[in-house]
This record gives sequence, C-alpha cells and structure tokens, in this order.
Amino acid sequence: MKARQDKYSQDKETARIYPKAGPGEYANIFTIEVQEGTKANTFKLILWSDLGGFETYDNLSKNPEDARYVEKVIQSTSEHFVFEDVKAEKDFDTTRPAVMARTQLKNGSNGAPLTDQDRIGSFDPGTGVRTGQRLLGVIGNILTDVAHINYSSPEVDKALIALSEKHNFIAYIGTNNSQTITDASEYRDQFDSDFGQMVYGYYSSVTGQRISGSCLSAIAHVKGQIEDSGLAVECNWIAGTDQELEFEDYQELFTHQIAAFQLKPSAKGDGSYAWRMANDYTLAKNDVAGDPIADNKNRKVNRRRLNSWIEKQLEAVAASWQGKAMTKPMKEAADMRIRTFFDNLVKPTNPLETSKIETYSIRFNQKAQSIDQFVQELKVKQYNTAEWILLNYQGGTNVEVDV
Repeated sequence: MKARQDKYSQDKETARIYPKAGPGEYANIFTIEVQEGTKANTFKLILWSDLGGFETYDNLSKNPEDARYVEKVIQSTSEHFVFEDVKAEKDFDTTRPAVMARTQLKNGSNGAPLTDQDRIGSFDPGTGVRTGQRLLGVIGNILTDVAHINYSSPEVDKALIALSEKHNFIAYIGTNNSQTITDASEYRDQFDSDFGQMVYGYYSSVTGQRISGSCLSAIAHVKGQIEDSGLAVECNWIAGTDQELEFEDYQELFTHQIAAFQLKPSAKGDGSYAWRMANDYTLAKNDVAGDPIADNKNRKVNRRRLNSWIEKQLEAVAASWQGKAMTKPMKEAADMRIRTFFDNLVKPTNPLETSKIETYSIRFNQKAQSIDQFVQELKVKQYNTAEWILLNYQGGTNVEVDV
C-alpha cells in the first residue's frame, strides 16, 4: 500500500501485505482492495491470493491505540496474510526509484535473483500456465510496443524479437553491456528483424529516475500517432543522459541503424530544444526476399507499426467470416467491408482523423472456400516510402512456437 501527497511527489509505502504461504511461482495473482469502512474514519481491506485465501476486514484503523488497529487485527485473525505497518521513514525502501519499484521485481517471486530464463519464461501446453515473456502471448493480438526496463542480454533480446515476429508487434531492445558505440554496433550485427529496434544509452527523467533508451523509445512511439515516426515526439520527460554524444557518434549510430535520443530543435519554433529520437529505424537488414534493403525509408519503425496495426485491424474486420464456408453473398459482403476499411484508411470519414496510407491494392480469389484464402494479395502504399508494401493476412492462425 502506498500514499501519495501530490502528483509531483514520489510514492511512500504505508504498509506491506503478503501471503503467509510465502513466494509462489512467477505470475501468481495477489490483489488488495481498499474501501471506505462502514464506520466513519475507518477503512476496509479485501485481500485475495491464488495461493489461497479470500478475506475481508471492515472498520480498520491506522491508529495503534485503536482496538481495530489494522496490523493487530490481521495478525491475530488472518489465516493467509501478513500485514506490516510502516511506522517510520527508515522503513521506506529508498534503494530503488519509484518507477522501478512499481514495475520491476527486485528478485524473482521465489526470492532468487531474476535470470534470463525467468525473463523469457515458459509455457505449459497441458495446464496453460505461462510465465515471463510468454505471458505476452495471451494478449498478443493487441500488443503494439514492448520493452524490458533497464535490461538487455543476447538471450533475452533475441527471444523478445522472436516473440514480436510471432505476434506482430515491435520489440525495443538495448545494447547488452556495451560501454561504447563501437561495442553496440558489434552487438547490433547479431540481429536482422523488421520487428525490432535497438536503442543506445540511458537517460534521466525529470523526476530523477534512470531509464533505458529502449523503454523510452517504446513510450515515445505509444504516445505518438500510429503513422508517425518517433522523431516527431518531443520527450519532455527526459532531463539528461548518462553519456553525451557528438555528431560523429550519432552518425555511427545512424549507419548501424541504432536509435538514440538527441537534443533537437523544438517544434515550438521559439529556438528552444527538446529531446527527440535521432533516428528511428528497425533492425531489418534484408527484405522478405532476402535482398539488402537499400532505402532507409523502408526501415522505419512507424512503417512496421502501421503495417502491424492494419493487419490486426483487418483480422477484426474479417472476423465475421472466420471458420465459415464462403458463399457468393458472403464473398460480396466481405469484399465490400474490407474495401471500405481501406478506403477509410486513405480518406477517413471523420475529419479529425489523419489519412493513414496513400493508396492500396487488393485482389480476391472468388474460388476461395475460406476468408484466409479469399484475401489473396494485399498491398499498401504508405507516405514517404519508396515502394508498395505487401501486407500479411493470416486469419485465425495461432501456433505456439519455441523462442
């Protein structure tokens, strides 16, 4: 439990609650709900853990002199939970920034140091239990941007990119333990994927946290429009960087398709500067045919993100026909709905929306027996790209693969 004084202050712990059963496996669920008590100036706790136990305590007090003092009540009554009241400043955990305390495990949920395999996780097809990155497979159809906070290693980065290729999202990775741009460039050579971006450096936020560039890049892209490059997003939450880079450094990063953040002229037009991405490329070296990509315009992250978004939206548009034998009226209805979907991407009916693509081309197979076969060839022409892009449409395909 945490208390917040105002929107600028850091969270402070007021209590620690945990199951008596001790640490479980990764992804155990433990929830605490705090409500107003039935009596004035009291509160209610609703505690639940999948390790065992569902308990409700009403009319609790934070006053140690009160008969309903929360720590005393739970300590003497609960079969499943432990409550520790944080009574002094010295009890606060000040070893980690608040953003890390809320989003990262200090150790594994079993108390052991977190390993690469823990981060990658596992999948049990018998029970359906998933851990680590494999949990993302449960919501793979809605993911757009994923990054580990302040962590990078060859095994974890390659697994995350493999997962992004499977579930059609963008993975943002770091540069392992690289201390120099030369080291980072050598690490980058291990990757060739249109579904990943590598970001160099660590940065400090305006509230004092230290955070990896890969995580910041994911945030920058999520905050922008789906069709916009991260270059357009001013990151006013960045206050500085661990390592100042020169013009030549940014040139080398550009050459090796490694992203970084840089102080650049602000869009305000008043002469001020803002932290923005210096470049915004995926880790693709070759196209789908295996030929080297010569045009940097076709390496951009926003192009891949827009493709992913269109492909996922198209699955929803065509969902009505999934698993059905296609009759002639059904083909006519699907043809009209899919074309209308792409017409709206070219020219939205809502005047407040922006045009997503320049134009499109689609071919249907009138002899197809399923919707997957019916959408035969689909290409879009995005703005500021040098070629038509062939989109991928695989309705209903969901195969578990080893990463």
